[in-house]
Amino acid sequence: MSQATTREAQLQVLLSEGPARLMRSELALQTALAAASCGTEVTLFLTQAASIWGCRKALEGEAGRLQDLLGTLLSLGVRIECCSTCAEKACAPAPDGVDEWGGLRDGITPVGMVTFASRAARGCPTLTF
Repeated sequence: MSQATTREAQLQVLLSEGPARLMRSELALQTALAAASCGTEVTLFLTQAASIWGCRKALEGEAGRLQDLLGTLLSLGVRIECCSTCAEKACAPAPDGVDEWGGLRDGITPVGMVTFASRAARGCPTLTF
């Protein structure tokens, strides 16, 4: 099968889990990674608690290792989108300004849920975690 043929395959992965559910989050990120490695056009959509994965500020420990996978996904051409409303809350600085998250990481696009839903409505295979 040629690269052009395999690139026609699409998949969107919706991740709604954050650091409190590391195993489930890792499964979603590894699934996106595996699909992209096989030549599939992948979109990773972060929403709810998963929005924190896309924040500019680095997470610590095991959560930081998983957050680093986003860089790998971006380097493979995975489109990463984040619910804009969720990102606004998850990546906002603390009220006192001391803990500044600084918005989304470069390469992650804030979008509305309609973007995700419209792809699903057009028949894009979708996995949810």
